[in-house]
Amino acid sequence: MGELLKTIDLKRPTYYDERKRIINKNDKYADAKVVIKKIAEKGKWRGSYTYGYRRIMPLLEKAGYHMAGATLRRLMNELGVQPAMYNRRKNNHYSSYKGTVGKVADNL
Repeated sequence: MGELLKTIDLKRPTYYDERKRIINKNDKYADAKVVIKKIAEKGKWRGSYTYGYRRIMPLLEKAGYHMAGATLRRLMNELGVQPAMYNRRKNNHYSSYKGTVGKVADNL
């Protein structure tokens, strides 16, 4: 084992730490993922999810699971329950841009 670790330039404690990490790969959010999926399914409309993380978080805390918003967003991304609806008023703003007006001179 020592020769192998020397050839790949890896220290012995690092090897055993990584081995332990790979063997003990259990998901600590497995039960929370089930609840997140159930809440997101409740907010499904016309085949797409409508509940974002801010709407799911209080319902999740009521169910007894407390986590940071970034963690909840990551879990929602892993589960594929991102909301598909966006604020429609966001893109309805005035723009005076009319495209290229007139002739553009050649680059000399």
